[in-house]
Amino acid sequence: MEAPPSPPLATTHGVGHQHPPPSGAGGDLEADLSRLRDALLTLRTSGYYYEGLSWEEAGRLLRGCPVGTFLVRDSSDNRFLFALSVQTERGPTSVRIHYRRGQFRLDCEDALSPCMPWFPCVVSLVEHYVQLSRTAKGQKCVWMDCHGRRDLPIVLTRPLYRAPASLQHLCRIALNRGAKPLEVSAYRTVEPLPPALKDYLRDYPHLH
Repeated sequence: MEAPPSPPLATTHGVGHQHPPPSGAGGDLEADLSRLRDALLTLRTSGYYYEGLSWEEAGRLLRGCPVGTFLVRDSSDNRFLFALSVQTERGPTSVRIHYRRGQFRLDCEDALSPCMPWFPCVVSLVEHYVQLSRTAKGQKCVWMDCHGRRDLPIVLTRPLYRAPASLQHLCRIALNRGAKPLEVSAYRTVEPLPPALKDYLRDYPHLH
């Protein structure tokens, strides 16, 4: 866990819905770099990725925001690529994001790592915890602070965008939110659509 500007919170409880990448998975280095490039492109498209932002700067940006406001930034720990910073009831905190063979998960205690869900990109990871925050099951997912307390539920509600999103991206988000829950994205539910617009929707099938 990254050191936050408020009392540090260290890890999470979670219920996995995906298996961790097997030790033999992942292919060669070129394939791994390709997956990282795709994940980074999606993250940049989200609008809430702050490249080069430190945890101190993240704390200043989040301080005063409603509980659940979050952003993604580069990790201050060179063993990790990214970190998720979020405003909690006790102030801003950050958690590192693990990367392994094309998959991402939140940092956690070693004993919990087999139970943690993995995701193909950071935005999918964030979307999972946003949705989980809205359920009773989500109340079982908690931050653990530096004193070992486990009484602060993980709450992610809305991103802190770096800048106003384009009208096209806002329309894409609105279409995705209006799509049927079982559909991958709006491009499958809105007909007829020009091929270029379908591709645009397919490129970012997320809700935030």
